[in-house]
Amino acid sequence: MKIFGINLISVLIAGTFTLPVLMGILRPFSKNRIQYSLISMVHNIELIVSIVSSVLLTNIIFTSSADSFPTKIFKSVPAIWHSIANQDIWAYALATIIMLFITKGILRLLMIPFFKHVVVPLSNRLSSFILAMHTVGRRTAGGIWQLPKSFVLVLIVSLLLNFYVHFAGNASLGETINQSSAYQFVDEHILNPVLSSSVIKKLPGVLNESVQKAVMNLSPNGRKQLIYFNGMSLDNAVKTSEDIERKARQISGSETEDKEKAYLLYKWISSNIEYDSPKAEHIFDDISEYDSGAITTFETGKGICFDIACLYAAMCRAVGVNVRFITGLAYGSSGWGSHSWNQILDLTGNRWLNVDATFGGSGGDYFDNDDFYLDHADEVIQGEW
Repeated sequence: MKIFGINLISVLIAGTFTLPVLMGILRPFSKNRIQYSLISMVHNIELIVSIVSSVLLTNIIFTSSADSFPTKIFKSVPAIWHSIANQDIWAYALATIIMLFITKGILRLLMIPFFKHVVVPLSNRLSSFILAMHTVGRRTAGGIWQLPKSFVLVLIVSLLLNFYVHFAGNASLGETINQSSAYQFVDEHILNPVLSSSVIKKLPGVLNESVQKAVMNLSPNGRKQLIYFNGMSLDNAVKTSEDIERKARQISGSETEDKEKAYLLYKWISSNIEYDSPKAEHIFDDISEYDSGAITTFETGKGICFDIACLYAAMCRAVGVNVRFITGLAYGSSGWGSHSWNQILDLTGNRWLNVDATFGGSGGDYFDNDDFYLDHADEVIQGEW
């Protein structure tokens, strides 16, 4: 897409950069304009610092360990703690907004002396210096004054073009964008290094677990039905097969006590189903690449906590053991995070017992363990059969 042999995207980027500079040259410099520009610059810095701080502070609140000071505070307010513990994405967003207002307000108060003793005197000196210049000098200074704005606008336009190239399906326009020397310069020297940095790559991790829990709908009978991977509901995820039922009956053998049958199934899954670390690391990169649920876990011999809990539920149902599917928090090598496990009904004791076949696979005892809640918390019953 060219006009007179010139790439239109290059024209767009060049125009985006040039227009503010031309406006700075053509518009007369004034004391008020200088002061307004300095104040706007400081306010923009305030906003950036506030946004970064609010995200970091909210992340600290939502990922604090069980004995941390923030956790102890929020546990005193059950409604708030429930939202935090369950990584509610709307609670996360609301907390971020609240922290943004708080940090911005604090910064604004702290900046009052800076405005009074630095910004105002500096703007007075700059205006006196620039207004004393010849007309050409003032106009040149006006153009230079607009350079930061030009750079920011070019970055915004280039970033939008970058998103378009990666996510839109218009091959013709995408080719035009990639052929633009101006875009390629910005992409190579600024966008690509920033977007490829480890810090940026880690940002989606803050929301991944929250999104997983937020994606819900209602089943036809009106009860809550979680949607996890590939649009699979919990009811579909725990569906069994003849092979699963046959294996469950074989494992339980002649055992008649529900607790003993549940324990035998727990030992078999912990010993024979491998934790799928690559899936856990990349599931959110392309969820359509992975199958989930009891059947695929049994067939492949591996899965993540969701899959393992689904298989355990399916096998318990096959031998008549009442079982629950639980979601909550668990403490692992990277701190507290979303997790899935099970509970089975011990009819002799008339109580529900915690069972975590995923953690059991690491060698620990996670069948009716008295210390279970040292590294598990805030359980939510998602299904019971």
